[in-house]
Amino acid sequence: MIDNYLDRLLTEKLLASQENRESSGKLSASKLYWPLQWQILATQFGLKSHVDEYTLRKFQRGHDVEDWFIGQIEPKEKQKFLEYQGVIGYCDSIVDTEKWDTKVGIIPLEVKSVTNLKYKRIEEQGADRGHIIQNAFYAIALGTEYHAITYIASDDYRIHTTIYK
Repeated sequence: MIDNYLDRLLTEKLLASQENRESSGKLSASKLYWPLQWQILATQFGLKSHVDEYTLRKFQRGHDVEDWFIGQIEPKEKQKFLEYQGVIGYCDSIVDTEKWDTKVGIIPLEVKSVTNLKYKRIEEQGADRGHIIQNAFYAIALGTEYHAITYIASDDYRIHTTIYK
């Protein structure tokens, strides 16, 4: 017998977690790559995109992978709130690269959980432009010259990190 109670329970909890989310009315770092018209609509008129159950589950998987990863690397700070010229964002982590192969000091590290297919594309073509812009904002807000993005293949936890100037 198939029983879908637990699936429905989790769906209800995910959807309920979104009900009371309030916008700050400020532009967020993750929206810097959006077309200007969308940025204006989001900040001036509270434009919200509908997030369906499937997307919420993918976001949750991403949060779980990120939490695991951040717990392994011992960052100097995590989920640091940053603001620069009216734009806001939460940097996943601030790390010291002293023990890394490429030593560039203390920098922001953005963590992205992706499917295996996207992971392969990232290895071949590099990080998504929107992710680079988002994390470059964190570097500017922190006053650092470099920033890094780590992609984690959510199926098997392979890790690909790139440092940007």
